[in-house]
Amino acid sequence: MSNKILFIVFPGIGSTIKHFKINDINGRLYNNSNFLHVINKMGKIYFVKNNWNNIRYYDKSEKEEQYLYEKNIDFTIDDLNVDYICSKVYKDVKDFNGKFVLIGHSIGSIFVYYFSQKYSLRCLYNFIIDGQLLGPFFTDKKIRNMLINKSKNISNNKLQELIIKVKTNDSNINELRELQFIISGYLENQVPINAKKIKVNTISFRNLQINNDPSGHKYSDEHIQSNINMENYFYKNNPTKYKTIYFINKTHCPHWNKESRNIILDTIKCSLNK
Repeated sequence: MSNKILFIVFPGIGSTIKHFKINDINGRLYNNSNFLHVINKMGKIYFVKNNWNNIRYYDKSEKEEQYLYEKNIDFTIDDLNVDYICSKVYKDVKDFNGKFVLIGHSIGSIFVYYFSQKYSLRCLYNFIIDGQLLGPFFTDKKIRNMLINKSKNISNNKLQELIIKVKTNDSNINELRELQFIISGYLENQVPINAKKIKVNTISFRNLQINNDPSGHKYSDEHIQSNINMENYFYKNNPTKYKTIYFINKTHCPHWNKESRNIILDTIKCSLNK
């Protein structure tokens, strides 16, 4: 299998290659069983790197090795163009002699959707890890509208002002969230209105978080219901190509948790061996 499969990993905001190597919710690294180490046994890996993936609130009380984020967060609005990024990735991987398996975490799911729709003949499977693809078709518009409004008419100068503050640790948590919302809204606004039918078999691993999340997320009842609505929407429109596996009270990063990580990895392995 290793010579025939290329895993293309699209991370989300605040999700880097080092972040994917974390092996438990306390931020410890175990190289012999982390997510990417196991995936690497199934095939080759192409990890998509964008500077905005590094954005995260900096707390001097934290141990540096806990999350291992890079300091380079310089980017412009042009670097948030989904089609451009997917085309750039395809240019890098198009000569691979085999099939692509796409993995998307959080807002990285938008790129999985776009890439697999555009290059469906090269894609074997999509695996979404607590993804975000709300779109204008979404039942509950509250979350999406908030993100879109944050990013509406954003100038590159305003974006750079926020980036400089966050990069120099001269920001507060609200400014960091503002920057994250702008990125999310800008990406979300590129989801097509007719985002219903999918071309590639997709399995979504969806966490229904109720308690506080160690990765910093807190899910309200409305958020949980919105996620369920989203999963139901895609299944209804793609009953033979879409499947959801739910986790309860894990984390927005279920690949950190041993139990949910094993379920994800076993599902990927079984799906590719069919």
